[in-house]
Amino acid sequence: MKNYIQGIDHVQVAAPVGCEEEAREFYGNKIGMEEIPKPEELKKRGGCWFKCGNQEIHIGVEQNFNPAKKAHPAFYVLKIDEFKQELIKQGVEVIDDNARPDVIRFYVSDPFGNRIEFMQNKN
Repeated sequence: MKNYIQGIDHVQVAAPVGCEEEAREFYGNKIGMEEIPKPEELKKRGGCWFKCGNQEIHIGVEQNFNPAKKAHPAFYVLKIDEFKQELIKQGVEVIDDNARPDVIRFYVSDPFGNRIEFMQNKN
């Protein structure tokens, strides 16, 4: 089969009803992603969208929400140590992980308990 896949447009992370302000605080203010407008037809579903590089992360409302403890998005970042210190200053708990020799990485939990990974190549 030909390779038709060109890349990832967005990743959706679930959150509980009424999550929008906490999502904006975490993904927008603490992590530094830019909020982007949702299409009019989708606004009634709740949640909010953010841009990160050429991809998007969609925070989607789930009625019977359960946080993702294992499945997670992973974001490449610049100056990972500086970024990590900024998160710690803002009260975000950081969990280091040295299991991969090719990257520096750590995990955080968003306000809803979803696991989020940040990484930077070592070379």
